[in-house]
Amino acid sequence: MSARDSRAWSEIRRRNVAWLAPWEATVPPGDRSAPQDFKALVRELHKQARDGRTLPFAVTVDGELAGQLTVTNITGGSARWG
Repeated sequence: MSARDSRAWSEIRRRNVAWLAPWEATVPPGDRSAPQDFKALVRELHKQARDGRTLPFAVTVDGELAGQLTVTNITGGSARWG
């Protein structure tokens, strides 16, 4: 995803807010660690991807943004322990 996807991403989320609710991530009240806008979200996803901690995907249909899938909490696992 990129900053230019902001409008489409926001519209998709608006149309699907009830369906997304059970899976929506939450943060404690007052926590400022979550991105505050779409551009910050994209920057953070790209940073985490570069660090090998996240795999962010934009789902497209006929070249148009249709959704987002993010694989997170990637760790090295036991294969790296000696």
